[in-house]
Amino acid sequence: MTASSSSSTRLTWLVLLGSAGAFGLLVWLMLPSMVVVMDDDFWYLKSVVETFHRGRPWTSEYLAPWAASTSSLAAIVFALTDSMSIAVHGQLAGAACLAFLGLTLWLKEAGLGPVRRVPLALVLLASPTVLFMFQMFTGAALYWGCFWMCIWAFGRRNWWAFFLFWAVALANRQSAIGWLALPFWFMLEEGWKQRNWRPAALLVAGGMWFLVVKSGMNANTGQAWVNHSTFDFSRLGTRHITFALCLAALVSGFGLGGLIKPGPRAIHPWLAMVAMLVGSQIAIHCVSWLQWSHSGYNDSWQRLYFGAGGALAGLGLIMAWRRPWGGALLAALGCATLLTLYSGKFDYYFVEMVWWGVVASVMGVKSAPAASTSPLWSRLALVLTAVVLVCDARFLVRLKLDQHRITAFNTLYEKAYRDGSLKLHESGLTTMGHLGWWLEDFYREKTGTKPGDLAGFIRLCDAWDSTDGGTSLVTEFPKSIRRYNDWLPQRSSKMLNKPEAREIGVLKQRILFFWEATYRLKQIKRRNPPPRDFEIDYATFKGRPFPLNDEEWSRLLRGS
Repeated sequence: MTASSSSSTRLTWLVLLGSAGAFGLLVWLMLPSMVVVMDDDFWYLKSVVETFHRGRPWTSEYLAPWAASTSSLAAIVFALTDSMSIAVHGQLAGAACLAFLGLTLWLKEAGLGPVRRVPLALVLLASPTVLFMFQMFTGAALYWGCFWMCIWAFGRRNWWAFFLFWAVALANRQSAIGWLALPFWFMLEEGWKQRNWRPAALLVAGGMWFLVVKSGMNANTGQAWVNHSTFDFSRLGTRHITFALCLAALVSGFGLGGLIKPGPRAIHPWLAMVAMLVGSQIAIHCVSWLQWSHSGYNDSWQRLYFGAGGALAGLGLIMAWRRPWGGALLAALGCATLLTLYSGKFDYYFVEMVWWGVVASVMGVKSAPAASTSPLWSRLALVLTAVVLVCDARFLVRLKLDQHRITAFNTLYEKAYRDGSLKLHESGLTTMGHLGWWLEDFYREKTGTKPGDLAGFIRLCDAWDSTDGGTSLVTEFPKSIRRYNDWLPQRSSKMLNKPEAREIGVLKQRILFFWEATYRLKQIKRRNPPPRDFEIDYATFKGRPFPLNDEEWSRLLRGS
């Protein structure tokens, strides 16, 4: 190796690691100032507590994914650092870094230089859907990081690396079993011709690893409920929508793959324009079917974002007029089957379908060699990419403000529960995860083996009603940023500014690094509270306080 090639290799790795580190740093800066609970992430935090106490991977009672990798890694980091913030936030930022590194390594193998691969990686990883899951402590973040490392390892035919990252992903989420479609298809397509039996050995080892993890992890109510729900054919009426979303996500990914490796055919202008128009309209229409837990898409730019993304996928679909690779399609079929049977419609469920479409497109190039694209279409693709990334940047601000607000929710409600100024049944508008942390044991005691239900926790409380009142936060932003009012998520109800509203607590915290906002926990007693599933007897009720700092986490985990 010459000195110049060695220097070029070092520079390439410096760019790869630097860009991945920058993305991980972005996710770290997006995270709140403390460990918070938003939704079903409280089950993952409880799994960490159980894992630490038992000295082995353990899944919380109502959590369906095994989450063994996530809980074990967090428990080990906590044991070494005595900091839950580092254990949780470090894992989320590290997983984001891993995903970006794996994706850009794979794009490099596809022949893209840094000028093209970084923007395309951001299109795939910087959407509100993906960024939000890198902000919430669930098994998805590490799972997605392992996904792109597996894709890169498979492209290199590095079977050891593929198995390592796949094994970590499988121990986190059982659906990773579908990734074995890649070595399976390779074995059918090329392995037997080359007398390469490593993919077959990997499949055998993969099956053994699945049995080891399955037999080693505790069976729980959550897994039983998901199995029952998946094969509950009384829900067939809504499954066609889930299948349609799966198909749209897969085709969109295939189109985005066309931007990575254009096909050999010349692009007909009218065909490209029709594809962009149809793609944008389908993307905008699909939004009405999706559900999401963040405020990123609750924005006036929503239609522009999905329209530009759909048009970009439509253009790429014309640019990538080729046969997709069967291994990725087989994996996508398995993913789509599970999603359709389960019939869920949350946005992050379909991320993997988009990514399988990208992989199917790029790995299908051997049946149709890449060709140069007209500068006109390349510039149009660049403009659409820029529109998507600008929207992502705007949504990123909303997601960061969401984290500030969730921190205020957790802090003010937790202090009010502890000092008795607010009863749990008066909770009103708060995060479901925080309620679940406090009420899960009580809920299980009352319902027996009934599966955990986030909505069930809410039904134990006097939910917020915009006409009747309740308990919630009032957010006071500084005047300097109120001019961007349409950027600000979760505006406060004017009802809580009435004189009769009782102020329970106040929190001032820095927002967006440079400003300070005031959050006030207020309550207007509801005149007509809804019927509750169960009444809480506070004389005997024993809730579990949620730790607000590393010292409290240490007391909870170490019992000190």
